[in-house]
Amino acid sequence: MDTYAIDLHIHTALSPCGSEEMTPNNIINMSRLKALDIIAITDHNAIANVKPCMEVALQSDLTVIPGIEITTEEEVHLLAYFSTYDELEAFFCELKKYQANLKNRPEIFGNQMIFNSKDVMISEEKNLLMNAIQISFDSAVALINRFNGAAVPAHINRNSFSVTSSLGFLPQSLPIYCIELYERNHIENFLLSNPKYREYKHIISSDAHRLTEILERIFFMELINSTPKEVVNWMKTK
Repeated sequence: MDTYAIDLHIHTALSPCGSEEMTPNNIINMSRLKALDIIAITDHNAIANVKPCMEVALQSDLTVIPGIEITTEEEVHLLAYFSTYDELEAFFCELKKYQANLKNRPEIFGNQMIFNSKDVMISEEKNLLMNAIQISFDSAVALINRFNGAAVPAHINRNSFSVTSSLGFLPQSLPIYCIELYERNHIENFLLSNPKYREYKHIISSDAHRLTEILERIFFMELINSTPKEVVNWMKTK
């Protein structure tokens, strides 16, 4: 087993709340400067910038996990990770059936920028991505599993957009084996107050919307290798 430094919750400028500096090359280069081994791209309800980030990372030893951050109808943020981009894309084709066609207003919500691997903006997402998708938390978890992904409730130690703040608890009947903890909140205090969550594997992530927010080498995962398949399998098993 080897030890890898990770940050599995990074947004690009496709997310309306993401800074315009969050381009594929900027994210990959900053992650390398911070000596990370594995990152994940997890935009709000969208995947268009995942593949360009993966393409840029091929020129380095940095692994990029294809992912997405879903906002369920209960306003719960749920991370989904996949072993391949093709699996993510197939999942997203199904997920889009639940999305509302509400147009973005960039002057209010921010731009939603789509890049190629050269950091050239090739288009903008017209539909607003920050809205909830009309799929329940339970159904979203089932859909992620159907496409061989790992479902990870996001930043459960935050007081907004988490399964704990929106539902009050994490249903134990669901096939969820890993949770995410937000690195800027008091993690140990949260676990002391909620010892049941110690039963789950956990990752600590940045939820970065700006380059400076990407993690340093503060959270590590022990794995056989750094491939997306190995990471996703780790999150999918007890």
